[in-house]
Amino acid sequence: MKSPQQNPRLLALATLLLGVCLIVCIVLVGVSAHFEYKSALLAVLVIAIFFFILILIYYIFVGSQHAQVGGKEDIKLLEEHIQLLEKKARNVKYAPKKRQSVPQPKVAIIFTDVQNSTGLWEQNAEAMRESMTLHHNAIREVIQKHKAYEVKTIGDSFMITSESADTALNVSTDIQSELLAQPWPEGILDTLDACVLFQDQKLSFKGLRVRIGIDIGCPEIVYDEVSKGYDYYGDTANIAARVEAMAHGGQTLITERLQAALSPEARKKYDFVDLGGVKLRGITGTTRVYQVNTKDLVREFAVRNTIEDQRQTLLALTKSESIDSGARQEAFQEICKSASTALRSARVSIWFYDTEKAAIVCEELYESDGDKHSSGVTLYEKDFPGYFAYLHEERILAAHDAHTDIATKEFSVVYLTPLGINSMLDAPIRFGGKLWGVVCCEHIGMHRTWTMDEQTFGASMADFTARALAAERQHTAQRQLEDLNAKIRILSLNEIESQLSRVMMNVSMKKFSRISAISAISRSSADNVLVPPEPNVQVQET
Repeated sequence: MKSPQQNPRLLALATLLLGVCLIVCIVLVGVSAHFEYKSALLAVLVIAIFFFILILIYYIFVGSQHAQVGGKEDIKLLEEHIQLLEKKARNVKYAPKKRQSVPQPKVAIIFTDVQNSTGLWEQNAEAMRESMTLHHNAIREVIQKHKAYEVKTIGDSFMITSESADTALNVSTDIQSELLAQPWPEGILDTLDACVLFQDQKLSFKGLRVRIGIDIGCPEIVYDEVSKGYDYYGDTANIAARVEAMAHGGQTLITERLQAALSPEARKKYDFVDLGGVKLRGITGTTRVYQVNTKDLVREFAVRNTIEDQRQTLLALTKSESIDSGARQEAFQEICKSASTALRSARVSIWFYDTEKAAIVCEELYESDGDKHSSGVTLYEKDFPGYFAYLHEERILAAHDAHTDIATKEFSVVYLTPLGINSMLDAPIRFGGKLWGVVCCEHIGMHRTWTMDEQTFGASMADFTARALAAERQHTAQRQLEDLNAKIRILSLNEIESQLSRVMMNVSMKKFSRISAISAISRSSADNVLVPPEPNVQVQET
């Protein structure tokens, strides 16, 4: 049974009939003052008023009891509407397909995905259910409007195709505009990944942020007998998927060959930001990528580093002589500068605990603006207990909005705001099973969402710092060992010389003793020799 709120036509008809009845009764009573049936008319008037009051009571009390049921029916009707849109969006009439005249047609392939949808489901599942309904409905209405083809959906991701590059781009930009205009629930707008943001005093983000990637080529086209629809395989689909994966939420990226396939009118309609050649995972060579802006919706994004940038940086640090030579300062300077370049981060620093473990001291800070190195700032644990507690528990701290993140918001007034820092990526340095410090990457400008690749890269910077510490300790221990060996050699030589001296002295003493003994014996022997008396010879004088 539907409530009056869900059956407005029935309520309006009943109210209209009663109103007409009331008016007729009032007129008749007024104009027939001497009419013998006046009492009967008055009775009818009273009955009509009574029923009118009953309808109002029903509307107020009974209708409210059905409001919840009516709301569920609303959702059911909306879901049925979405299913209808899905059927229209998947109408194979508009699917790019092989034809006798064009056996291998060019197909523009679009991939979409919601930024951090997993986290949003965790934060507010009820609001996400409603948001997914709005998301799917908006995208399918755009697909139907441009007569594109919905290949399939996987979770919150869409795969869409069209034989026209212009149509594909129009679909993508209209999706971004439609999503911006949706009545998103408050539970979603309260999250970091779907909050309202303004750029240059213009509404730029509101609600779910969808990243979109497009490429065009000649994919393998296959008709699926089970789904009764077409699917598309090959490098075009692979490249479109990889381009979408490297985009930020709310960003539309296209390949160079899709831009080349656009009509002159489309080129004038849109603005293109050249992001250069990037290395896409699993794709040979580099792919030139462009960000698409419309005249009414211009969004600024942090420059997305590529996996190749990170790989090359990690490879260079692996071969670094300064890291393995034990040259502490040179190693830290190389690590910070390399991280700043690979992550396009304005500030990268290395901090270590002081001897009392009460504060961390900045030993190396690299600032890309001016190519400067400095050190010396101290942050005390008593002033930022939440941050220090987080360092002890986590492998990586990715604060997309450092001013509101639970681990970094303590820095907002005294550290982040004065320096213009909005996002932080911190990786604790662990060595010998203990926490020694932290590598901190700080982004200046608009809020930045750190990807999993970037978070893994940041953790690697902490590992290289620990490796530099190990190398320094090893070289210090090696030098100490060499010094000790040198001292041992000196002591050994001195000892040997001393021993030789004692031996020589002993030998000399023994020799002297022997000589003395011989001399004594000789003297004793001489004293004991019996010298015969000289003969008493008398010489007679003649």
